[in-house]
Amino acid sequence: MFEIKKVTLAGGKWGQFKTLYAKLEADSAKGIYNSHIVFTFLQEIGDYEQMLLAFYRQVCVDENLNPFEAMDWLHLYELTNCLSHKKTQPGEMKARRVELMRPGQRIPAPVTTPVELTQDVVETFRQEIERLKTQELIMMRRETVPQVKTAFFTSFTNQPAEFRYVITNDCCTFTAVDAQTTSSINAAEDIVEAICAQEGCQFHQLRFFDLQTHLGYSSKQPGHFEYDEVELESLSGTPRWIKANLPTEIRTLFAREIG
Repeated sequence: MFEIKKVTLAGGKWGQFKTLYAKLEADSAKGIYNSHIVFTFLQEIGDYEQMLLAFYRQVCVDENLNPFEAMDWLHLYELTNCLSHKKTQPGEMKARRVELMRPGQRIPAPVTTPVELTQDVVETFRQEIERLKTQELIMMRRETVPQVKTAFFTSFTNQPAEFRYVITNDCCTFTAVDAQTTSSINAAEDIVEAICAQEGCQFHQLRFFDLQTHLGYSSKQPGHFEYDEVELESLSGTPRWIKANLPTEIRTLFAREIG
């Protein structure tokens, strides 16, 4: 068993720099290592060596370790992710052993070597990163005034189709505004994908709602609308529409579209 902890390195050119780490105990049945620290950075790294040393020193303080003695027996393993390494795909995590430069060492450091960690370790870190990303996204939305934004998806005729959306807390409402193109019901996955691309998030981090008005559906009259939650298991699956009550805030934000 292990506990994932968060370290915040304050000051310097990094400002507030967050890192997750876990100190793994011996468990030969699961193949988990003894005297090992597994960590992952939650931001893009500038000076990797300086950042790594700062992290190592802070971990030694938190774990009550002598930083000079610990170099002889404590092993560091980094899990790369898309937040800290641009070339890493979302959801992808690769493990590598990191060797720190010791006092008087002349070879380039740190030295990194690809390794394999047990799946439970990798998956636990992946889930914690997703939880934190969702939490920070929600907090960010709460701190800002909701704004209706415009985006486009590719219609069935390969033409750009306009829609509008707004994000409030962890909920995203979108509405089609061109009845001559593909309807939002038929293009929900493409609309969600376009929103996620523009917002820099994953679809499972938000709840999506489809506001259907006369702008997107010629069969509706101004002032008439439907409001449904769109449940998606994947961006390639078949969504489910669930009737929902239109919040007063959303009605106000889309008053012009509703008519």
